[in-house]
Amino acid sequence: DIATQGGSISVTAGAGSLTMGAATRAASAGGNIRYAASAEIALAELDAGAGDISLIASTGSILDQKAGNNLAASSVRFETGGSFGQAGAAIETDIVTLAGQAATGVFLLEASDLSLGAVSVATQYLSSDLTMATLSDAVRSGLVVTGSGPIVIDLSDGSLAVDQAVAA
Repeated sequence: DIATQGGSISVTAGAGSLTMGAATRAASAGGNIRYAASAEIALAELDAGAGDISLIASTGSILDQKAGNNLAASSVRFETGGSFGQAGAAIETDIVTLAGQAATGVFLLEASDLSLGAVSVATQYLSSDLTMATLSDAVRSGLVVTGSGPIVIDLSDGSLAVDQAVAA
């Protein structure tokens, strides 16, 4: 597990995938969280509290690695060269705002009200010269599937507000 008391969490796999064990958790108590991989990301649980989450899987998918909630945050932005979740294994969330781009589909199960809006996320990290630096992921707006694939959003409770474009 990884935990901070309001600080950022930034995890990067410059080559390959990021795979969380099914029982692992990263929690920031309000700090932003960023997970980035050149291939795929297999999620257990990321909890940013009132903070935001950015997920980047350049050539792979962002997949559900456990039963139960995967993402808790104010806002989530994602970019994936594959899918965000899969049919029968949706990414489970408790968030306020979502924005992202996937190549082959979006599969989401949301616990409450959800807005499809615009999201950018900045996280702090320790640079190679051992100083703190800030990494800002650009604004993503709405939901876009660039290839063939659906956008499937299931709300357990609440309503969906579409504040930005949605294209599949």
